[in-house]
Amino acid sequence: MSIQLGNLVVELERHLVYLDGQEINLTHIQFKLLTLLASRPERIWTRDELEASLGLKKGKRGSLTTHISRLRKELAHSKPFAIVTVRKRGYIFGRESPGRPSPSQRKGWLVNA
Repeated sequence: MSIQLGNLVVELERHLVYLDGQEINLTHIQFKLLTLLASRPERIWTRDELEASLGLKKGKRGSLTTHISRLRKELAHSKPFAIVTVRKRGYIFGRESPGRPSPSQRKGWLVNA
């Protein structure tokens, strides 16, 4: 199974990520974070949900922020998709502008079984 969002491909079973056809190396936590966010790109994930899903200690302030920051650097060329901070709500993986994308914006988002 794989997830494809524009120029980003996540091969779930092989734990591989490709950006513009080039493999990028992610840590285990970065891969889990990307997989979670990309699996439902229109969804806003709260800090608590992400920390629980990743097995991070709740309240350890910098840990999730650090993982997101490092993943953003690895995915710098995945435009127009990005990890977007939604103020006072959490994070979303999708188009640069947060919120629910229109059907035309979601064109090209594929989740393959």
